[in-house]
Amino acid sequence: MTTEAKKAGIAALSIAALGVVFGDIGTSPLYAFGTALQTIPDGNPGDVIAIASLIAWALIIIVTLKYVMIVMRADFNGEGGIFALYAIIRKTQLPIRIWRPLSLILVIGAALLYGDGTITPAISVLSAVEGLQTVDMALKPWVIPITAVVLILLFSVQRIGTGKLGRFFGYIMLFWFICIGVMGFMQIVHTPVVLQALLPWVGVSFMFHHIKLTFYVLGAVVLAVTGAEALYADLGHFGRRPISIAWHGVALPALLLNYLGQAAAVVHDPSLKSNSNLFYMLLPEGGLRMGMILLATVTTVIASQALISGIFSLTSQAVDLNYLPRFAVFHTSSSQRGQIYMPAINWLLAAICLLLVITFKTSDSLAGAYGLAVTGTMICTTAGLGFVLRCVKGWNLWAVIGVCGGLLLVEGCFLISCTFKLLHGGYVPVILGGGMMAIMIAWKSGRRLIREEVLENGNTPEEFAKMFSDQAVPRVPGTIVFVGRRPDGILAVAVAKEYLRRTGSVQQNIIILTLSTSWTNPYSAVHTLSTKEYENGITHVNASYGYMITPDAPRFVAEANEKLGGKLFADPEETFYVIFHEVIYEASGRLMSAWRRNLFSWLSRNVQPAQNYLYVPPRQIVEFSWMMRL
Repeated sequence: MTTEAKKAGIAALSIAALGVVFGDIGTSPLYAFGTALQTIPDGNPGDVIAIASLIAWALIIIVTLKYVMIVMRADFNGEGGIFALYAIIRKTQLPIRIWRPLSLILVIGAALLYGDGTITPAISVLSAVEGLQTVDMALKPWVIPITAVVLILLFSVQRIGTGKLGRFFGYIMLFWFICIGVMGFMQIVHTPVVLQALLPWVGVSFMFHHIKLTFYVLGAVVLAVTGAEALYADLGHFGRRPISIAWHGVALPALLLNYLGQAAAVVHDPSLKSNSNLFYMLLPEGGLRMGMILLATVTTVIASQALISGIFSLTSQAVDLNYLPRFAVFHTSSSQRGQIYMPAINWLLAAICLLLVITFKTSDSLAGAYGLAVTGTMICTTAGLGFVLRCVKGWNLWAVIGVCGGLLLVEGCFLISCTFKLLHGGYVPVILGGGMMAIMIAWKSGRRLIREEVLENGNTPEEFAKMFSDQAVPRVPGTIVFVGRRPDGILAVAVAKEYLRRTGSVQQNIIILTLSTSWTNPYSAVHTLSTKEYENGITHVNASYGYMITPDAPRFVAEANEKLGGKLFADPEETFYVIFHEVIYEASGRLMSAWRRNLFSWLSRNVQPAQNYLYVPPRQIVEFSWMMRL
């Protein structure tokens, strides 16, 4: 690829990133500054400028310094998000006394991000549609119905894929950032004194002189950076460089101009302080303001995309790490593995968002529920980042303490501030996050206990083959395939031994089929197919396939059969596939607490059937459960 083509590709990805990654943080000016103003008693110009300073430096410290410059470099095979940190740290072989509490912290952060992801679409779209009230109060009864329709349309188009949506949304977001930047700049020109907000000591001085009030102010200031965690979660969709270019070149300058512009408008006219739609007051009444309301509505739909796509990525990673059951996943791009669509997660988010809109009714009410979950996730990310910088990147210990300690101090203040909103809606993301954490812990611990017992009975395919020489095993005509996802075949052999124990016999031809994913050839149905024959009619087939391909087990076995000259079977329709399934029937032991045991049992009974992701006809599947006292 030529240099010009590479530049064109990066430019296209940068614009697409504007449409997917920066939608949430890009629409925060609709409500963040106005909400922060409500926490101070009057419209004193010094206090207004101080709030603008706190927001500006929150963007610089949290988004630019932490996420764009540091955290996004901590990727795992190109993927971002808090589970990427988990995967990186898991490879460092930390002592168990450190690993266990750290893994719990990261799981808590991931669970809280689910809570935040349900509020973002609701508050973003609702805050934009509420702008209709600035045109005509008679339109107020239509705010909630219009918001509901917009949200339903948003979740309906997710199947298209974030890449295609990003290209379409990117140019709209580019226009949005230009507009809000110009709006702010025009106000700054008339009141240039607000440029003092770019001096860091202006906000710090306010905090020292108003210590008690500061915690209420910071609880609103954090609304300006709530999209930062989604920025990291969406890393796998576009890559670090395009996201960095989009942030430094477009998003950050436009946001700073708009927040300073809103401060300038209030300094010039203190009566605007009490206006809940301050953002729209930067424009004169008439067609221009109505046009901005329409643009804001479209943009907030795009804003919701950042969290939705981030939740898809987070869920996919959680499945890979055995923290969640398998969900149906559709890859929507052949060039970016992280661009996926998950129908079950998509419509669950849609239902919760609609419920929040109907329950809270206004963006001001939802603002009370916003912030607590995402600040908790930020702190968990910083904790994990410290270990990555020290153990993986090799940073000096004092440098890690300085960077992460400073970030934890800032984020800790935000978290404490958000706890004041706990009884005013802040409990919503906490409850949702707590529910997700319970599911992840129950599924992880249940899978671990059962997998440990399964592997205790497992051997390598070679050892399994020798077992038939040492003892007489009844054989029947036909071919049977034991499926597992460990390339060494131990899991599949454990399934084979359990099948033999239960049935007392096995077919003449035994295939140990192991499956693995290739991330370099997205559309390759079989990237590599290796076969190894052992004595006593046992063959190990290892298939690697592209991430855009759902594994087709019968096809893999058929190609292996052809490769070996047809000695494995004569009739593919009479070949049976044995798959291990973790359903608990004996749930009366003491290895798990009752609530985790019952939750795991319910989840395992509702996991996606094997035929849905292996292309094996139901009549050819033998799926059994590992019976264990948990």
